[in-house]
Amino acid sequence: MPVSHAHSHSLHGPSPLGPLAAKIVVGLLIAIGVVVLTGAAWLWPSQQKVNIPLPYQNAAGGAVSTEAGHVLSSSAATCGDQTVGTVITTQPNPAGGPDAVCVHSLIAIDSGPNRGANTLLEFGVGPGQPKLMVGDHIRITRQVDPTGLTTYSFYDYERKWPLTAIAAAFALVVVAVAGWRGLRALVGILVAFIVLVVFMLPALRDGSAAIPVALVASAVILYAE
Repeated sequence: MPVSHAHSHSLHGPSPLGPLAAKIVVGLLIAIGVVVLTGAAWLWPSQQKVNIPLPYQNAAGGAVSTEAGHVLSSSAATCGDQTVGTVITTQPNPAGGPDAVCVHSLIAIDSGPNRGANTLLEFGVGPGQPKLMVGDHIRITRQVDPTGLTTYSFYDYERKWPLTAIAAAFALVVVAVAGWRGLRALVGILVAFIVLVVFMLPALRDGSAAIPVALVASAVILYAE
């Protein structure tokens, strides 16, 4: 009479490591961690100053300062008004007529040393020119020349709050769909961003070798996650 043999197969995940294998793995992780920390200390950026690219320099060669502002009015006007870009405290009177081929936007300065005052921005008409509407929130550059005269110019639309809202909505969707895994993934993204900004890019800027920097940065991200 044939004898039947029952075989049971466990499908509950990988088998646990034995005591010796576990000690070897832990020892390797500790050794690699020490090497990574040593490499990070060796490659840590020196915080040396670098030349600011010309598009981002002010008149004195320093970094461009931007301030917050919002549009009070916008109307057609003749080009070349002497008050464009200056700090003004009175309502300007734009000259109209057939020569009014430019657009003057009166901007309220919402931050910086001239907060509460206004400035006047001038734009041409055509492709690539910003079309400011009343109530738009924008960023304006502040330049101070050697004589102390402050001038302003258009920099960009204010994007901080829209981008913050998009990031918050993205995080909520990820957590709602993936739960704790999604939250851990977001933390991993944040850690990777910090390592990239604080260590990797400054180290490459300092002239460190790209491969060691990349290896150390990726290892730090893996350990953090």
